Amino acid sequence: NYREDNKYLRDNFQYSRLGFFNISQGFLLEDADEDFSDKLTRLLIEGHYSANSWSFNFKDYYFHQDGNFILAMDGQKRFEAISLLAQYNYNSFPDSTLRTMRTGVQWRPMDILGMSFLKEFDLDADEDISSIYQLDFMPNNNCWIINFSYQESFIQQRFAMNFVFNFGNDEFANYRNNFFNFSRLGQ
Repeated sequence: NYREDNKYLRDNFQYSRLGFFNISQGFLLEDADEDFSDKLTRLLIEGHYSANSWSFNFKDYYFHQDGNFILAMDGQKRFEAISLLAQYNYNSFPDSTLRTMRTGVQWRPMDILGMSFLKEFDLDADEDISSIYQLDFMPNNNCWIINFSYQESFIQQRFAMNFVFNFGNDEFANYRNNFFNFSRLGQ
């Protein structure tokens, strides 16, 4: 507001990060005799972009010595009560070649109730890696949250019930406010 005293141009804006782009190159400094291309270790290219209800991420590690790479790309679309996720991962190393697809949906039909589903699938082996089903009950009293989850993988099946108590720290508020963050599933 330019009419307000002691407020200059730099104080009149609100900033938010819409995205970023990062390039990082590893380089060996030890051997001065080696060729320049032999000193390169790994190249990282990553980026993120968020706009309104869309979010896109990508990350690619390229290893110069053997030409292999690790790639991860994901996109998330948020509606008012629903969030959808699709993620693709690829590892080109010969001993651990892996292509996976992760899909998920989170639904919060009302403020106190949330349901989540996350599934990871191995595209090469054509089989499930893991599935997570989760139900969150978050009463408006801001004292506690109860969470029921069922996780299934080719190694194990696990049921869990977690109580989250509010001891006045930020983690409790983040859990409630960041319900549509898929990274919290299965924790």
